[in-house]
Amino acid sequence: RCGNFRHVQMRSKEFRSAACLVVRRFRSRVRERIAGDFRTELSRQDFGRLHQPRTRTELREHQTVLDQVPFDMADAALEWRGLRTSGRQSGMNRVLDQFKDTRGQDLVGLAMRACVEGLYDDSIWEAISSTSRDLLDDLEMAEIGLLLRCFIKAGKPDAIIEELLSRAVSARRRGSTARFSPHALVACAWAADRFEVHNDPIWAGIMRVVSRKGGSLSSVQLCRVAHHVARSPTHRQGVTRTLAGIAGILAERPVDQLDGPGVLFLSQAFADTKQASTATI
Repeated sequence: RCGNFRHVQMRSKEFRSAACLVVRRFRSRVRERIAGDFRTELSRQDFGRLHQPRTRTELREHQTVLDQVPFDMADAALEWRGLRTSGRQSGMNRVLDQFKDTRGQDLVGLAMRACVEGLYDDSIWEAISSTSRDLLDDLEMAEIGLLLRCFIKAGKPDAIIEELLSRAVSARRRGSTARFSPHALVACAWAADRFEVHNDPIWAGIMRVVSRKGGSLSSVQLCRVAHHVARSPTHRQGVTRTLAGIAGILAERPVDQLDGPGVLFLSQAFADTKQASTATI
């Protein structure tokens, strides 16, 4: 019996070694086929690759936005939460956070949850609007950006829109203690365009923030801002300067940072600017 067991053990080892040899040869052939394939260059540019499994931190972040944040606002919500937790390194900051007013956070969470569940009743959004007006002085720029995105998704033009925009781009908000949010800046330009805001100081404030903080935005975000700023009904000279500044920033970046929608937004922005200048002449 012992001899039979050793014989079986030796045969299993031989089988494993033979299987490993077959796998190695198969892998080498696959690599050769891939190297000669025209799609290899695309795969090196992260085109068509599957996402890697989420890490534990990414899973926790995903659970925080699941069924609570609209799909197209997930990146903005994660940026907002990152800004909230950026100053919690010390134990004292964690203690102070326990006594911090969280009504603004609760308001943003309520607005996003209403968008997720499709609750677009006028009574709900009137309550959100009145609460936003009460908490206006305490709202962060990222929170204002998320509220504007929620109003855009709900399609509710309200007087609070201009108040939120004025607060987001005001000189006091751009102080040294304010935390800048790229997603919020895109939301401000989008809301001003979507609800056809004809307030010249608001558009001028948006363009000033773009000129000062434009380098902090991604290439796609810059293209979106350019698209909305080009449709501004006022402050046309500022529009030309802002688009020239955005073009200068994009010219210093690699071309592969732009995707299809970004290129479309940018081309449409310059087309709108050309039509507006022709109409002005």
